[in-house]
Amino acid sequence: MFEGSGYEHIVKQRVEGSLLARKACLVIAYIMLFTLPSFLVLSFCPMSLVPPLLILIASLTVVAYLMTWRYTSVEFEYSIFGDTISFVSIYGKKSRKGKLDVTIKSFSEIGKYTPAAEKHLEEVVIDKDYLFMSHILAEHLYYGLFDDDGDKCIVYFEATDKAISLLKKYNSSAFRAYEREIRKFAPEPKEKIQNKEDEQA
Repeated sequence: MFEGSGYEHIVKQRVEGSLLARKACLVIAYIMLFTLPSFLVLSFCPMSLVPPLLILIASLTVVAYLMTWRYTSVEFEYSIFGDTISFVSIYGKKSRKGKLDVTIKSFSEIGKYTPAAEKHLEEVVIDKDYLFMSHILAEHLYYGLFDDDGDKCIVYFEATDKAISLLKKYNSSAFRAYEREIRKFAPEPKEKIQNKEDEQA
């Protein structure tokens, strides 16, 4: 999505793992919030007070739902304006939290998250990680390494062709650094492996 001279992209977090557990816990909490007080009201309160108290309990349950259920619908947005990329989490399509602004030139590495990249990152000491992705197996999952007040940080995001083009425009050296590092962990070509086996035979 474009706005003026900038670029924006949004992905929705897949409902699995902790997000799925959060949904299940909230559903149970809503049921308990309504049924337990209602049971007590029906068991111990005069009949004249039952209707208004049940309405009150139902209203409080609805309020709790409206205030918390939005946190089970999570989207991640990144926007590129000039030489800055900004990341933010969006809950229920309204509440925006956890904004992260990074100057593109401050990235030491930017590249696609592959098995070779995973091996490379295992050797990097990461102090902070930021997840702005739908899921870890996303097809176009990229990462960026940068320093923030002495901390080594990594941000995961899903890059489109347009985003990659803009990132390369402001920091092509980060992509070259990625290529140099990944080359160390890339599997050897089959021809080279075959040649080694022939030499050992």
